[in-house]
Amino acid sequence: MTNDSAKKYVFDQGIPGFEHLRVFIFEDIEDIGEELPLKVMRSEEDEHVSFIVANPFIYYPEYEWDLSESAKLEMEIETESELEVWAIMTLRESIQDSTINLQAPVLLNNANHRGRQLILQNSPFGTRAPVIRP
Repeated sequence: MTNDSAKKYVFDQGIPGFEHLRVFIFEDIEDIGEELPLKVMRSEEDEHVSFIVANPFIYYPEYEWDLSESAKLEMEIETESELEVWAIMTLRESIQDSTINLQAPVLLNNANHRGRQLILQNSPFGTRAPVIRP
């Protein structure tokens, strides 16, 4: 079941580890709405595959990297305003043990509903950055 704010995105290459899945629905988490920078990224093709994604800039304001021209062309990004950036979280029993993957951001083009998970090379940001920083 999707909520009113759900949006569908096509990932031409899938995402690492799930290359066979190409269509993901991004939806607000019920009872949270837009107050928290979290969404569910759910596979349309496999009901057993879903991820919690977060706005990485909320947790790491210094998070930045350059988007290559080839990635812009592949996703048909014409302006920065079309682009949304999310990061997959790993939630543990304790929020202090939960992490966010900053090395592989999820990019969404809101103009054409295409998505891509980008693997950053030589990034100072890791795959298991703590959600709660020491």
